[in-house]
Amino acid sequence: LISTEVVKEASYTKNNLEAGKEYQFEVRSYLETEDGMKIYGAFSDMYSHKTLPKKVTGVKAGNVEDTSVNLTWSKVTGADGYFVYLYDSKKKKSTLLDTVDTNACEIKNLSPKTTYSYKVAAYVEGENDTYNGTLSGACKIVTKEAKQVKPVKVSGMKVTKAGTTSATISWNAQDKVSGYRVYLYDKKTKKSTFVKATSKNSYTMKGLKPATQYYVKVKAYAKANGTTLYGAASNSLSVKTK
Repeated sequence: LISTEVVKEASYTKNNLEAGKEYQFEVRSYLETEDGMKIYGAFSDMYSHKTLPKKVTGVKAGNVEDTSVNLTWSKVTGADGYFVYLYDSKKKKSTLLDTVDTNACEIKNLSPKTTYSYKVAAYVEGENDTYNGTLSGACKIVTKEAKQVKPVKVSGMKVTKAGTTSATISWNAQDKVSGYRVYLYDKKTKKSTFVKATSKNSYTMKGLKPATQYYVKVKAYAKANGTTLYGAASNSLSVKTK
């Protein structure tokens, strides 16, 4: 027993408590006789509850990349965890992104060259619910330009249709590429002649000679930040018109 308070109502407010700290309370009634004697009833069941945690401070961003960022903040005494929010300054609205039990969070799947704002709130766990403290100030970041990744070698080359003067070829599609370049390949000279660029993973060659053997190669390319990177050319594909 730390302290005892006497009230006349069926409610009580305790002030000047520490943030994020658990407190326990018991209540019992009493009857005061005419001669001033007090007769006490049995104590109630113990009631426990934590006060709200303090406001999170020191939110900052580190390792800002094109599609991810690491957030850190100062630890809050008594907090059981933290809610991380995406903050829309125009709508003054916060959307929950993640719940973590440490004072750090990695946020992924962002868009390059985009502005984001984040807020964090500490929370405590009650018997049947969680209770969060005041949201931190907003931490604003701008992601970097998209990283330029060199495409891989084109694979899965095949002829899907062959006619007398045309032929359609296809290959396995690649993520994060700008398109593909199709080449006619001369096996004797080992030289490739550029035919056409396409954004699809298939291409129909026209104006071919009937009953003629051709060899085709394809390479993927990616454009970003004003430059273009090319992947290795595919193995040559034999294409014969009818």
